Amino acid sequence: YFPETPMVFPVGYLDTDGSTVLYSSTDQQGRVTTGVAMPGGGEDNAREVEQSFVKAVSTDPTTGRAAVMTKANDDASGCFGVVDGLATGSGNPLWETCDYSLGTFSPDGRYVLASDPYQSGAGKQSLSILDADTGDLVSSFTQEAPRDQTPVELTQMAWEDDDSVIAVALNEGDAAVLRLGVDGSIEEAVAAAPAVGDVTYYLGLDRTQL
Repeated sequence: YFPETPMVFPVGYLDTDGSTVLYSSTDQQGRVTTGVAMPGGGEDNAREVEQSFVKAVSTDPTTGRAAVMTKANDDASGCFGVVDGLATGSGNPLWETCDYSLGTFSPDGRYVLASDPYQSGAGKQSLSILDADTGDLVSSFTQEAPRDQTPVELTQMAWEDDDSVIAVALNEGDAAVLRLGVDGSIEEAVAAAPAVGDVTYYLGLDRTQL
């Protein structure tokens, strides 16, 4: 159990049996704390991570790693990275990048989603897939729309399996669902149609395949 304040939010599991959870909390002064909770309850089964992060983004239960935001800039950009050893409280950085913002890990933990370091608008206008071990670029999906044409915005993304991502794409009143492959392939999973309402398609939280 945690006190009513500060608010505590679960980020994800750090193991495949669901016994270790990474969480974050924000107090009334805006200070963010990242911690690890284990079964049993009580203060003895929850501890703060030694490293400080702006926020924790996602976890990979297969390796115990997490994607975190390491720095927030005044221009709304930031730096991100992947850290290891969180279950023991250390949070050792594996690699860091200021060229991308990070998202979720693939179900097998080999890849991590990434997009532009600047976050603005209704959705993302690019998507990249990085090697989770090194941060190297595996595949990238970008667009160069003419000035008189509205760019496609990706409003939601989730891993479909180890090798493909499903993304909701909006463009000039139409909505489609795209399938983006780790190999750089792209196809329409659901054909474009006029969007109805604020959320035409909704993708639930991605799940690790056990």
